[in-house]
Amino acid sequence: MVLGKCSRIAQALDFLQEHGSAQGYYLEPNKSVLITTHDYADRTSQQLERFGLVMITGNHYLRGFIRPRSECEEWVSPQVDKWTKAVHDLAVAASCFPQSVYVGFTKSLQSKWQYLQCMILGVSDLFAPLEAAICNELLPSLLGSKDPPMDIKVLSTLGTHQAGLGVRNPMQTMEGCYSDTTECTS
Repeated sequence: MVLGKCSRIAQALDFLQEHGSAQGYYLEPNKSVLITTHDYADRTSQQLERFGLVMITGNHYLRGFIRPRSECEEWVSPQVDKWTKAVHDLAVAASCFPQSVYVGFTKSLQSKWQYLQCMILGVSDLFAPLEAAICNELLPSLLGSKDPPMDIKVLSTLGTHQAGLGVRNPMQTMEGCYSDTTECTS
């Protein structure tokens, strides 16, 4: 992955074309993706068109998304919908298998969206349907109560070592997940 100005990217690609084959590296620009913003797309394509790079304004990268927000929303929303449906399905199963549902939710399903939140920042509002499904369907089902107390939302987010359930609010965990990942990889 190369980041920077078009002129620096062009220098790097020229260097790879000239010296890469001696090291066993054969540049295949048509397999490389250049991600740019809409504002710079024309200028970028003019400066780098000789390499034959695939140029786009947003793309998946390591299960994250490098993007403008609108394209990120198109990518994140279907995943949130899928997880919301999974929460609904777990809520139905919780009446018969509450322990299994709890473990499946806290150890597996939560981890899926938290992994995505480690890669993307600024779209926590897209997780509102998921949070609503957790509070309005899953928690009442797990607790066997149609109307759990209002403070259960707060208490359930506490870790088990604090007498909570460890059910994280997906709208509140995004910034923490992202900053933890950034700090760990810096």
